[in-house]
Amino acid sequence: MTQERMSTVDRVNPVVRGVLVTTGFVGALVVTWTLLMSLIGSPLSELSAEQRLGRVTFLTQVGLGACLLALGGFLAARVGDRVGVLVLAGYVVAQGLATGYLFSLLILGASGSAYFLSRLLVNWMAYSLAIRTTQLFPRTLATSDRAKIGAATRLGRLSRPVFALIGPRRVWTFTLCLLLLLAITRSELVFHLGQFTVIAVVVLTMVTNYRAGDAADRRKIYWLLLGAEILLVGRLAILLGEVALDWIGVPPDASMRYLRAPVWTLANIGLISCLLTAVFYRGAVDPRLVVRRTAVYAMATGTLVFTFAIFENYVAEMVARFLGLSEGLVGALGAGVVALFLKPIHDLLATFFKRVIPDAPPDAEVSPST
Repeated sequence: MTQERMSTVDRVNPVVRGVLVTTGFVGALVVTWTLLMSLIGSPLSELSAEQRLGRVTFLTQVGLGACLLALGGFLAARVGDRVGVLVLAGYVVAQGLATGYLFSLLILGASGSAYFLSRLLVNWMAYSLAIRTTQLFPRTLATSDRAKIGAATRLGRLSRPVFALIGPRRVWTFTLCLLLLLAITRSELVFHLGQFTVIAVVVLTMVTNYRAGDAADRRKIYWLLLGAEILLVGRLAILLGEVALDWIGVPPDASMRYLRAPVWTLANIGLISCLLTAVFYRGAVDPRLVVRRTAVYAMATGTLVFTFAIFENYVAEMVARFLGLSEGLVGALGAGVVALFLKPIHDLLATFFKRVIPDAPPDAEVSPST
């Protein structure tokens, strides 16, 4: 019996690789430029507390998009001859566009039609490449893998739609039909339901690939699966929240500011953290990219300082309003409090990383098999 595999490509296309590298790095620069221009053109200090919360959330999304674009370009540059890694790089670039580029359009005040069409196109690429990644990385999934997980088991029954999507043309057709349905309805609730459906298919495909793979493949896919699950939970929270807010009559702009943007920002932070862990700690793409614990600790400390710098002004204004004090005084007191807690936080981070991150991961030496 001839088994149908989910890939008809056996080698990396240099043109596609070049496009991904260029899109990733150039896109990261453009999105970063949008972020800086937005900060310069509309300083947070000139906005109200409510406007500042929305702007900080949006700018954080743009920053996360820039990080994803840069990571996708970097992965594309390190593809070698592995098709699965190329598709993974394509998904990371598309996800970066879906966050950084689309939120940049919102900040720049793009028209409704331009934003809607961009949203459909970018999400079509992200949806399709997300499913293709789970089919091709770290190993190519095949119809024969269903026997490995047991067709009569619960996972085997749930994975029927996964094997029904075997083949690249079926994936792109499935996501295109889904997005056309979303375009016809033009309903935010249907859009979130569609995103939830795609992410659920991604998680199910990844679980199937995880169960059918060997120990080395499972180590490579574990953190990617965790990132997909975080996105699934985030999208489910948004979907349920949208239903509740629509039922009580909350305006769409308030829903975006207080539900969709913050929840999706946290979900994307979780996704990026899992991607970075898979690439630079577990060596899922290339064991030579593994970063030692000291570097991870330094990046975590830098992220903590960066986060404080972003939110310090916002928190100072909120506390000042609540206590009736000047922002300058509250800012100085806040800096003093941070200085007092800096050493305990430093020790806490050091202890945490010593416990959860051994300096030389034993599975980082596994050779790539894609």
